[in-house]
Amino acid sequence: MKGICTALFILSGFFTFAQLETVPHQFWNNFSHFNPSLAGLTDQQRGGLMYQGNWGNQHSYFGFYNLALKNNPGTGVNMNHSLGFNSQTSEVSVPISYDWNFKGRHHIAFGVAPSFRNSVSTGLIYDTTQTGTIYTTGVDSPASRNHLQSHAGVTYKHGPLHLGAGVRNVPIASAGDVGTEPWKPHYYGHFTVDLSVGSKSSSETKHTLALSALYTYVDGFNRVDLNARAQWENGLNVFLGSRVREGWTVGAGWDIRQKLRCLYSVSWSRSKLSNGSNVQHGISLVYHVSKR
Repeated sequence: MKGICTALFILSGFFTFAQLETVPHQFWNNFSHFNPSLAGLTDQQRGGLMYQGNWGNQHSYFGFYNLALKNNPGTGVNMNHSLGFNSQTSEVSVPISYDWNFKGRHHIAFGVAPSFRNSVSTGLIYDTTQTGTIYTTGVDSPASRNHLQSHAGVTYKHGPLHLGAGVRNVPIASAGDVGTEPWKPHYYGHFTVDLSVGSKSSSETKHTLALSALYTYVDGFNRVDLNARAQWENGLNVFLGSRVREGWTVGAGWDIRQKLRCLYSVSWSRSKLSNGSNVQHGISLVYHVSKR
């Protein structure tokens, strides 16, 4: 198992794109990206790789490894990389959390995550004035900009219920020659609950219905992501998601021995904010050990 964790840690790659960060449709696999207080809060160990893209000119890669330490702290690493039409972005952040347990099953967790991000313009210039077709009119020299930022969050946990809020991209310092503004702060609210089906106690769970919601606000823009995932005792996963007023996601996968989750999803988007194809594919490989 340690070998699997190490491999996932080394291979990790995680994504942000433009000022509005893309949210993977399988977002429940790593909430610590949006809220660092969740690092180590739900599992003793959790690591994974995720991909989302249209298999054309837009690719998003996600990777993470979180773990719970002794005496209630949690930590880990989140990394991301994106490739767009004429830019690419890479980020690494280190979530640090503390789980305050009071009155038995009640928990309040706090977390922060220092972050380093590099944004690169490839130098390609695009023009859309001719019949709406994108074509290259010239090439400038590539330009790069570095951002030092911080993320923070708080989560309330009671049994299978998680309710929290977080903020990403709080600017600390920027340097380079791409643009003049740092990445804008992103505000998140999230809700998750895992409902046991077909058993009288969580320790004897046969089937699970997991409900998740993620609210995003940035610079006047609002977005809501919803997911419902059913998991059977044999490890089969089936899920349905919706980006409200934008599109739908359907997917399926398998939990191998209840530890290694493999998932595939396809999403249809109606949003004009989407670049290129309105169909995106998602692939996840997530390793998780011992729910807390």
